[in-house]
Amino acid sequence: MIHNPAPSELLLDYASGALAEGPALLVASHLAYSEEARADVAAFEAAAGDMLASMPAEVLPDDALARTLARIDAEPAPAPAARPKDAALEIVGTAIPAPLRRYLPHDARWRPAWGGIEEIELPLGDKSYRATLMRIGAGRGLPGHRHAGSEYTLVLSGSFSDGRGRFDRGDICVADASVEHKPAADLDQPCICLVIAEAPVRLTGIFGRFLNPFLKR
Repeated sequence: MIHNPAPSELLLDYASGALAEGPALLVASHLAYSEEARADVAAFEAAAGDMLASMPAEVLPDDALARTLARIDAEPAPAPAARPKDAALEIVGTAIPAPLRRYLPHDARWRPAWGGIEEIELPLGDKSYRATLMRIGAGRGLPGHRHAGSEYTLVLSGSFSDGRGRFDRGDICVADASVEHKPAADLDQPCICLVIAEAPVRLTGIFGRFLNPFLKR
């Protein structure tokens, strides 16, 4: 059961195609866990279709067909096929949704980030966000920090708490500049998450100011 679903405005932007690549990847992955979110997106898409159908028709310019065909010819190559489930499971350590498997690099492996935390950076064509898979060791946590932009976290396995609530598999944690938190995995198992960050975090506390220049997130 999903206790912390994607916000409605995030689902609406996804359904309308208004989300940047990073948040769109997070929502597409979240839909694999949440039947309610899938129903909401379908409802938004249906409402958008009804709205378009009710709008008066417009006269198209004479070259509309030629320009449309030219755009089709110029479309980028299709996205790579999703990694097989078994291959993704072996790399990541847990099953992940097909949209996310498409982003796993061929040389993907866990790399140390800071104490007890590892990550795999995912390639995004849109550089307005950074996407990573993060593995937080059992009982480990991130230092206390704030955000210079939006950050969306989807739990893929395990769970964590951050002082505001507990987030389990399929849940989404949303943070922005108003949030200061200190996420920590449960004591009995590691937590694996998809993290979509708009800007590096800013560590808080006595030593945080000295470490901030070295952070990518």
